[in-house]
Amino acid sequence: MRYVFFLSIIMILLVSCDCGIDESELLLTSSELSFFDSYIEGDTIIYLGDMGSSDTLIVDTVTPTVEEFDINCGFLSSEPRNEKSIFIRHLPRNIYPFTPLETSESATIKSPQWLFSFQVVANPRDVNMVINFKNFSFASNQFEDYRTVKDTVFTDIEVDEFYKLPHTENGLDEIVECVYWIPTEGMLAYTATTGEHFSRID
Repeated sequence: MRYVFFLSIIMILLVSCDCGIDESELLLTSSELSFFDSYIEGDTIIYLGDMGSSDTLIVDTVTPTVEEFDINCGFLSSEPRNEKSIFIRHLPRNIYPFTPLETSESATIKSPQWLFSFQVVANPRDVNMVINFKNFSFASNQFEDYRTVKDTVFTDIEVDEFYKLPHTENGLDEIVECVYWIPTEGMLAYTATTGEHFSRID
């Protein structure tokens, strides 16, 4: 009986303790939340390529903003973290012949794909940006290094600020070479490895 009692105490200590993490460090800032502003569930987004291709997707889910956290820092507990994400579906009327996500008019809508997320950990605070689009993948906690101010995307889209994000996942056949993301407007454009530039229709 005593053995069971002490074992129970040990298990409680392993899975829960006060680790002194400030919950405010896990909250997304207003600037970080602005990356989600232009994505409304159910919205349709169309990209047109400069070689005649098109790409259509629908916003499937924008996960809720978490403001309260159950923080346990025991030996067996997972690291406290916060994450907010956007999921999309690629629609069947895409005209996109060089992608494995190619579909036809009669095809069903593809399963949701995780498009974008911020992943936050605390003590010290660290924010990881993750973007997945088709088989493009970008993940970095140094995403500010990719921010460009006062420039043009391609030749005809002038913006004050955007992030030009490269494909960073090794070992995948690249289809999308880089994406252009504006904090308050989302993914404005992207470049395929064929050299075709796709711009969002507003």
